[in-house]
Amino acid sequence: MNTAGEPDRPPGWITPLQISAALLLILASSAAIVWAALRSPEIPFVADTEGAQWIGFPAPMRTQPIITDHDAIPVVQFERDFSLNEACEGNLRVKAMRGIELELNGQVLLAAPWTRADWKRERILSTGSLLRAGTNQLRARVRNPQGPALLWSMLRGPCVEIRSDAAWSVARGRSPTAKAVRLPAARPHPATRAVPGPRDALRAKAIVLVALFAIGAGLSGTARKFRGQRRLPLYALVAVHIYWAVLFSKMLAIPDDVGFDALGHRAYIDFIVSHGSLPDARDGWSMYHPPLFFALTGAALRFLSPQPGGLLESFVLHGIPAAAGLSIPWLCFLGARRLFSGDPERVAMATVFGGTLPMAIYIAAYVSNESLHAALAGAALLTTCTLIGTRKPSIHQALLCGLVLGMALLAKFTSVLWIPLIAAFIAMRFLGRKLRVGWACRALLAFFAGWVGVAGWYYWGNWLEFGQPLATNLSVLFEDRSLYIDPGFRRIEYYTGFGEALHHPTLAGFASYWDGLYSTLWGDGLIGGSVSIARRPQIWNEPYALLTYPLALPATLLVLAGVGRGVLGSLRGNDLARRAQLAFLASAGFALAASMLYLSLAWPFYQAKSFYALALAMPLALAFASAWSAFTSRLGVAGNALAYGWLSVFLGVSVLAYAS
Repeated sequence: MNTAGEPDRPPGWITPLQISAALLLILASSAAIVWAALRSPEIPFVADTEGAQWIGFPAPMRTQPIITDHDAIPVVQFERDFSLNEACEGNLRVKAMRGIELELNGQVLLAAPWTRADWKRERILSTGSLLRAGTNQLRARVRNPQGPALLWSMLRGPCVEIRSDAAWSVARGRSPTAKAVRLPAARPHPATRAVPGPRDALRAKAIVLVALFAIGAGLSGTARKFRGQRRLPLYALVAVHIYWAVLFSKMLAIPDDVGFDALGHRAYIDFIVSHGSLPDARDGWSMYHPPLFFALTGAALRFLSPQPGGLLESFVLHGIPAAAGLSIPWLCFLGARRLFSGDPERVAMATVFGGTLPMAIYIAAYVSNESLHAALAGAALLTTCTLIGTRKPSIHQALLCGLVLGMALLAKFTSVLWIPLIAAFIAMRFLGRKLRVGWACRALLAFFAGWVGVAGWYYWGNWLEFGQPLATNLSVLFEDRSLYIDPGFRRIEYYTGFGEALHHPTLAGFASYWDGLYSTLWGDGLIGGSVSIARRPQIWNEPYALLTYPLALPATLLVLAGVGRGVLGSLRGNDLARRAQLAFLASAGFALAASMLYLSLAWPFYQAKSFYALALAMPLALAFASAWSAFTSRLGVAGNALAYGWLSVFLGVSVLAYAS
């Protein structure tokens, strides 16, 4: 039996149960995503098979949204002429994204509307006596309002074998007929080569980098001596606050029309100021968002009535995002102090990581609900960790978890993912103490009462009005129209490539999923949502911002190593509460990562955005701090000089990128 103050020791069966549950979760999630990609008609994912390609019209890449009226869907016509020495019968296998009218020698073999739910299913058609000696022609008219019109076909018989490939011709609207091409789902944005990259910035700032490295390497010995300094986390917090004070003074000068969906967000706020009430999701592009950020900002503007374009108005518009952004290093500090108690170096390192994380900074600079949601969702993670790690958790703690999560749900939909996860860990924590089912039920009731009481009215209103609790602009504003941005579909290569972000980070998300995540984690790779590189907002110090990307590669490896250490830590050790907290954070990260992967498949115009996972800043900071401490503790004097030299360059460049 444990004495007072000693941590609860895990029973022998807990580790096998954890491993089994983790494997089941990973396998089930992976199977669901793979099934959706290959089978679900809602997922525009295609794969070439048997030498036949999904072909389309060779149009240049477009970065502007493409809106198609369902009553005027463009027709893309594919043709393939071929000659046979003799007549024969064959089978024609065909798939099209999405609607298709298929003819062989003028005879209609298939007519299927674009709304059909089985466009991924291969149709096998007999040619009968239609194949003849001499010239033959296959013709397919394909319609797709939700992306490019694509065709896959295979004609086989004793005297013929025709595949969909570059031998086909294709025409779209009034465009000239062209050779069909295998449309790529991953290609670099054509304009990125015309702007500077990290290599250009390196030539311009080489002296600064050398100086920063020399400072870090020279002070590495002193840094090692300060590792156990009890006040080190406090110094880190002070430095972060000074940095954010400088950042906020710069944020005040950023126009409110700069940022992701900035005009839509301002329209939401202006509606509240003008009408004194919340808008309907049908009233504008961004008005489907939960209202917390917009209501707070609109109420403040309505009360203060600042002069348009003045300093006070800018302070109100940027105040909440900036304050939420500053809460990120605080969450990292508190989370690290909980899990790394007695290790000032790791607490300080986690705090600095959260305070200088590029995606937290640039998102906080824009008039958006993103930063507030990340702060509240991160706080929900922290309060849940506190409950899990408490020796005798209370019903009030479960209620607090629900209240904080409810606030996050009123800021953005994303936190819906964590409702079942938090509920499961609360139940397990209360059940873990001598299987107290009654206490677990009361804790769950308190948790659900908390978030339903805070946010339930909003989601219930959506259900009554739109028939769905998570009504979006696409589902509400585009009932008779469709919107997409190139490429409009996905292939496997979009998820297997990486490297563009290291050389051409601006809009690198067009090249691959991982480039999109990397370029938005370590910088504003989507240039504030601008679709034009030439008109990108000149907010940050571009040379230093570009240098951050290659310099962040070691930081990325450290984060990944720290995640691995955290997962292993959740499976071993004698402190059950610590293991449960690590397991919870790992599960939360996995749930959000899997949902983002699915979202990129379901919405192929969606560029991978790391800041959708900004709520995970605290777990990422813990992972970085854990790996950094473990790595540097094994190095000698020379190794530490190199490590601290890199850290000095990385942090110095990051600070200069956004504060100078």
